Amino acid sequence: MTEPQNFPWDFDKPSTAFWRDMDWKMARNFFQAYPPEEQTRLEHHLEPLSNLSRDERLRALIDILQASLPARDLGTVGDDIKLSPLQDAEQEVWSRTMLGIATAQDYLGLKDESEQTTRIRLENGPNGQKDLSAQHTLAYRMAERGRYDEAEDMALECRDWLNGHRNAGPSSPQALAMWKVLVETAWKTGRREIAEERIARARELVVKMKGSKFGKYAEEEGEMLEMVIGGLEGRDNV
Repeated sequence: MTEPQNFPWDFDKPSTAFWRDMDWKMARNFFQAYPPEEQTRLEHHLEPLSNLSRDERLRALIDILQASLPARDLGTVGDDIKLSPLQDAEQEVWSRTMLGIATAQDYLGLKDESEQTTRIRLENGPNGQKDLSAQHTLAYRMAERGRYDEAEDMALECRDWLNGHRNAGPSSPQALAMWKVLVETAWKTGRREIAEERIARARELVVKMKGSKFGKYAEEEGEMLEMVIGGLEGRDNV
């Protein structure tokens, strides 16, 4: 039997006391801001903080990430948050570090701060372009906050981007995440027929996922899709 393929976003959370009550995505988004060979050193650095509360540990992660954030000079002040360009390698480190900060802010319930951090990532992608991976995160955050028009616009653009991405495609987990946003935005804005069409398409993609390189995610993705649909149906029945 063929072993399931591993992907860059797969990550095993360290089985240490520091991470005991944190989601694996928080651990991944922290460690991916550093070279893989740094993980052991970082785990030793975090070990003395294990007795702190969860929120204190999350704040410690933010402090560590901010201290290692590559310096970028603001081009202007005020509403324009465009930053000076970085070399490609440094840009990736900067973006991953900002992702780690935004993730910790989100788990702390600092929704406004997390959104602002992610918007800075969005507006300062490689080569002066938008960072669509940041937009992917913002799409479902905007849906969570009831900003459905903005969420839908972001999700449509990200879905099309992912459909043609060499590491993703229509049946990738990342593309399915955008379909779930699109189902929710249509349903909650009263466009039931469009929502049903999107549900049917998303279910088709889950079936196709089973026979694709992303097959190991199919069961979980199918369950999450049905949870979203069930939640929307339950909301209407209240």
